[in-house]
Amino acid sequence: MSGGPAQAAGSKTAAGSKNNKAARPQNRNAPIELYAVNSKETLRLRLRDDKGRPMRGVQKRFDALMRCHYTKKQHPMNPRLVRMLFQIGKHYPGRRIEVV
Repeated sequence: MSGGPAQAAGSKTAAGSKNNKAARPQNRNAPIELYAVNSKETLRLRLRDDKGRPMRGVQKRFDALMRCHYTKKQHPMNPRLVRMLFQIGKHYPGRRIEVV
């Protein structure tokens, strides 16, 4: 019978960890962090505000972060790149993406 309480305690822990994940809502619009290694700049990127509307100036700030670190010349980046990096950042929450 000594195995019974240990199993009950183990299952209680497993159920508790499942409840913690369910209790912690994930914000779909939470910002991700991009870090430009060469310029040592950080950009917290959000595509949409709390109401689901597109954020203003995201593309312009992203283009500035992705500028050439030798000449400081900016070129327009493809908007799909911004969305892709945002999706990657959402997949790994709490981690920053380093841009070299």
